[in-house]
Amino acid sequence: MKTHPIEAAAICAVAVVRLIRAVAVPVVALALTVAGWRPAAVASVPAPATVAPLVAVASLPVRELRQLARIAGHRALARNGRRADLLAALALA
Repeated sequence: MKTHPIEAAAICAVAVVRLIRAVAVPVVALALTVAGWRPAAVASVPAPATVAPLVAVASLPVRELRQLARIAGHRALARNGRRADLLAALALA
């Protein structure tokens, strides 16, 4: 059984693409390292542990309690939570 020229060209094309990809990735990584490139810093979200003590939190308005709940990961409470629910959720955080 003889290989058709189109099949041979397709096999060669796949081999060339794999070879280029195998060589290009390390070369680009080396070039970026030599150039001193660094990925952009990710904006950090304050950790729930940095939230003020519960006594100070209890005196905050509901709007700010909802912001703290959003930071702590309580999305549903952040949208429409009541003061008591917000305080309870933040006390557990």
